Amino acid sequence: MKNYNKNIRIFTILIGYIRMAMEFDSYKDVYNEYEQVLDKISNWSKNYYLNKSFNNITYEESLQLHNMIDDVREKKIFDKKIGNEKEISDEILIWYEILIRTINEKTYD
Repeated sequence: MKNYNKNIRIFTILIGYIRMAMEFDSYKDVYNEYEQVLDKISNWSKNYYLNKSFNNITYEESLQLHNMIDDVREKKIFDKKIGNEKEISDEILIWYEILIRTINEKTYD
């Protein structure tokens, strides 16, 4: 149960950061990318919550999301027109990588 709660927490934090970024005007240019990421991660989260399994997550899908998240981060981290909210894109990538590491550890246990 401890790992289950930890995994739900990771999903919750990641989803929260994505939703927060989507609320900033400075992220409107990447809104669609984050919306796609949010949709997929929300589906993963729902499946994990109901089935306590990561079986619905494929390597290809996770790599595609990673690339999208990293592309947005690269775009935002060097954007001189925004303030501290650019760090949200870093947090999203960090928490996504924590999620994927958790999935990989669970898959290969």
